[in-house]
Amino acid sequence: MELRDRKPVSLRDKFKEHYHNRDFTPTKTQVSSFGMGFFGFMVLSLLLEAQLVLVPTIYNEDAWRFWLTTGLIWLTFLETVSNWYLSYWDVKNYVKGETRAKYFSSEMTETPPGWRTCPKCQVDAPPRSHHCNHCGKCILKRDQHCFFTGSCIGFFNQKYFVVFSFYVALGSAFAIYLQILYLSQEFSFLSWDIITYFIPVTFVQWLLGNTTLDKLLIIVHMYLCISTMCMATFVFLWQILIITYGATSFEAWKQIFLYTHSAADNFCSVFGSLKVIPILFFFPIKVEQDSDGIMWEVKRKRVKGH
Repeated sequence: MELRDRKPVSLRDKFKEHYHNRDFTPTKTQVSSFGMGFFGFMVLSLLLEAQLVLVPTIYNEDAWRFWLTTGLIWLTFLETVSNWYLSYWDVKNYVKGETRAKYFSSEMTETPPGWRTCPKCQVDAPPRSHHCNHCGKCILKRDQHCFFTGSCIGFFNQKYFVVFSFYVALGSAFAIYLQILYLSQEFSFLSWDIITYFIPVTFVQWLLGNTTLDKLLIIVHMYLCISTMCMATFVFLWQILIITYGATSFEAWKQIFLYTHSAADNFCSVFGSLKVIPILFFFPIKVEQDSDGIMWEVKRKRVKGH
């Protein structure tokens, strides 16, 4: 067929081709951006909602509780954001070319025993390190990639991630408490008004003019807080559990407990010292650890009779 005889492609055909070739699979960058965006939205929206709507309405006649609640809100906000930053910005977790040189001579050409060569990073990676496809790096004692911090959780930032998840759970629970106090002024829990706490009912009530838009938005926000609280609580408890056993998430799922020592030693490996743990939960400061996340002492096998 000659070029002049070809049928021109219509707009309908273009839309049809685009529809059949569509791909809704999110990219790694999109997933990470969504996670950090959701965290930023929740933190800022809760701060504004609490300071501009909830607290002034609930404690409008109680100055002492007003300022106490305001102080707790800002404390939770600053702790959450600070530990998010410390979890996000710790690049000491990356396995680099000089990581191996810290313990082995440059004249050694073979991969050290217990190490492995990462085909993507083209470096020798120590035990317990794994490559992260999202970060594009091998991470020392890699536990997981957190989309809400936009970073991998590894040897050097796990302590901040534990505190971060604690304050996310605490802040969400505190927000739910204030939201219920605010909403209960109009929707009592001791009457049929309780059904208004279900989003479809609230939406219909708003369409009928029986409630205001701010009440609808706060109820939607409350459900987001409930989801966030449940997720953060699970993450926090899971982190405490695997730290107690001296394992990463991967090792725990695979029942690999080669590096388990006493619970106190395991917590010291993560936090640096048992004495510093209470301090970290109130002051987001950088704390050095005794180890470097490169060399690990394997648990000795018990021999019968010894």
